Amino acid sequence: MSEKQKIPKLRFGQFNDEWEQPKLGDIAHKITQKNIEHQYSETFTNSAELGIISQRDYFDHDVVNENNIDGYYVVENEDFVYNPRISSSAPVGPINRNKLGRTGVVSPLYTVFKTQNVDNTYLEQFFKSNFWHEFMRFNGDSGARSDRFSIKDAVFFQMPVPLPSDIDEQIKIGDFLKNIDDLIWAQKNKLVKLKNMRQSCLQKMFPKEGEDVPEIRFSEFSGPWNRTKLEEYIMVSKQKNVMNYYKKEDVLSVSGDFGIVNQIEFQGRSFAGASVSNYGVVETGDIVYTKSPLKANPYGIIKANLGAPGIVSTLYAVYKPKETVDPLFVQTYFNLDSRMNKYMRPLVNKGAKNDMKVSAENALKGYVCFPELDEQIKIAKFLTEIDEMLLCYQKELEMLKRIKQGCLQKMFV
Repeated sequence: MSEKQKIPKLRFGQFNDEWEQPKLGDIAHKITQKNIEHQYSETFTNSAELGIISQRDYFDHDVVNENNIDGYYVVENEDFVYNPRISSSAPVGPINRNKLGRTGVVSPLYTVFKTQNVDNTYLEQFFKSNFWHEFMRFNGDSGARSDRFSIKDAVFFQMPVPLPSDIDEQIKIGDFLKNIDDLIWAQKNKLVKLKNMRQSCLQKMFPKEGEDVPEIRFSEFSGPWNRTKLEEYIMVSKQKNVMNYYKKEDVLSVSGDFGIVNQIEFQGRSFAGASVSNYGVVETGDIVYTKSPLKANPYGIIKANLGAPGIVSTLYAVYKPKETVDPLFVQTYFNLDSRMNKYMRPLVNKGAKNDMKVSAENALKGYVCFPELDEQIKIAKFLTEIDEMLLCYQKELEMLKRIKQGCLQKMFV
C-alpha cells in the first residue's frame, strides 16, 4: 500500500493520522451459535436494498417452517450478516448489520460475525462501498450457480479493511454517512406517500364503474358526468408529413413515464425509416395512441403532446381534440393503468406477433365518463402539479444518492 493510499481523498480536517489496514478477522469473529432447542422463532433475511429484515416483513410470511430452524445461526443485535446471493446492486453479495434491536436467526448459508475494537456504523458504511469487492472477486467465485457467490470462511476473514486509527474519526465518518442515508430514506418516504396520493386521486377523482359522479370533487362543480364514446371528444387526424416539413430529428416517441417526447433526445438516436413522408403530424395538443404493449399496459397507452410539434410512425394513431375536451385531461383520464386497460381490452385483437389489431377509428368506440370542460381543466391541472412534484422529489432523491456514492468513493482508502 502506497503512502497516498493510506489517506482518503475526502477527510474531516481535524484528523491527519495514517489509516491502518487490519484484516476482517482482526476486528471480527464468526458466530456459529445454532438455534438449538428452538430458542428463537423469527427468521431474518439479508436484503441488498433493505438490510437485515424479518422474513415476515420482506415476504409477508415466513419462508421456512419454524420447526425447521434449529440449524440456523443466531443473529443478535449489532451482529453483521453476509448473504452470498448476488444481484445487480450487490455483485458479490451484501453485508449488513442487524439494527432491528432484537435477536433472530438466519439460514446457515449466511455468514454471521460479531465485531470488536471498531465502530459498527463505520464498518457498516464501508460495506456499502465497493472497496471490498475486488478482494472478494479475486479470492472467490460465483461457481456453477450464477446467483450465489462462493468464498471460504478462512479466506473471507482475510479481507483487508481500511480503518482510521482514531476511533473518533471512525465515528465521525459513520455518523456523517448515516445522516445521508437518513435523508435518502426520508426522501424515499416522501416519494412513496406522494405516489400513493396520486394513485388515490386517479381513482377517486373519477367516477367508479356504473356511477356518474366521482367520490372526490372540487366544491364548485356538481351534476353528473357525461358517459359517451371517446369519439365524441376526439377525432382521427389525417394530417401526414407529405411535404417533408418535419425531418427525422422531429420524430416523436410515446413513453409511459414521460409522455410524448423527442425520440432522439429520449432514446439517443432515431429509429425512423428511410422516408418519413408518410408519418403522422402531431401538433401541440394532439393526442396519440401507441399500440405497443407495455408491462402495465398490454394494450398500449394514450398520451397528449404537451411539447413541440413533430411526427410519429404510422404504427401510432393521432387524434385532434374537439372544443369540448382538454387534451391534458384525456391523458390524465387514461393515466390509471386499470382504466386504460379496461377501456382498450374489448376494442383490441392481438395478432400472431402480439401486435395490436385495432384501427385508429375503432380505438375511439369505447365509452368514457367525462365532466364539462372547466372541471376537466381543473382536474388535469391538479394532477399535473402532483406529477411535477413527483419529478422534483425523484430528482432530489437521485441527487442524494449521487452525493452518497461520491462520499463512499472518497471517504475510504
